[in-house]
Amino acid sequence: MSTVKKAKRYTSPALEKGFDILELLADTATPLSATEIAKQLGRTVSEVYRMIISMELRGYLARTETQDRYYLTSKLFLLANRRLPDSRVIEASVPELRRLSGKIHQSCHLSILMHDEAMVAAKEEAREPYGYTVRLGAHVPALKCASGRSLLAFLEPDKLGSIIGKKAKDPKLLARLKVIRDNRVDVADSEFSKGICDIGSPVLDQQGHVRAAIGVCTMEFIGKPLERSIVVEATIEAAQRISTLLGFTDGHGADA
Repeated sequence: MSTVKKAKRYTSPALEKGFDILELLADTATPLSATEIAKQLGRTVSEVYRMIISMELRGYLARTETQDRYYLTSKLFLLANRRLPDSRVIEASVPELRRLSGKIHQSCHLSILMHDEAMVAAKEEAREPYGYTVRLGAHVPALKCASGRSLLAFLEPDKLGSIIGKKAKDPKLLARLKVIRDNRVDVADSEFSKGICDIGSPVLDQQGHVRAAIGVCTMEFIGKPLERSIVVEATIEAAQRISTLLGFTDGHGADA
């Protein structure tokens, strides 16, 4: 008997069912109902419902306030990254992302810099039935999104050059990054989706080093419309609160 066949003899059907649900929701842009999950997995609702409730009670799934649709929380990501240096930043961001999403009625996310890309490390889905969101774990060129530029803006020149190469000497880009540094926010039209306003604000640590950035992609006719300035201000405030939790002050540290 092959090793694979031997291994299959010891698999847990219930655990396999749970993984199927998690992987389905990870690959789905919008929350799904228990009926939709069951249909896509080729199972009955009764087969998946208890598993969904168990994962919700453990914090791996959350449901929308209306229509009982389910989506992944950031708990799996936090679990996988618990021992990484960025885990403290991610953990500190979760309640702030939830607060921000509730205030602006939009999805929001936290990105960290992975070489020349911004990676979505945590996110909070809007409770509205419709919205614009990004996938947890998605990688986007840092220069192409507001959260990525917010990360790059606070790097030392040598570090910036090692990441983006010759572009680090582009006067227009350097001027743009300085504006982001001064304002602690980047607001621009999305380079990926027409009609989307891309907002990013940096999260700084006790030494004033950039650790992450909060991102919001908003369009005024999704959910409950708010003035763009309100969304921008709320995003900045959320990033500042996380920075404070990490020990940042205007003097670069709680003891400065």
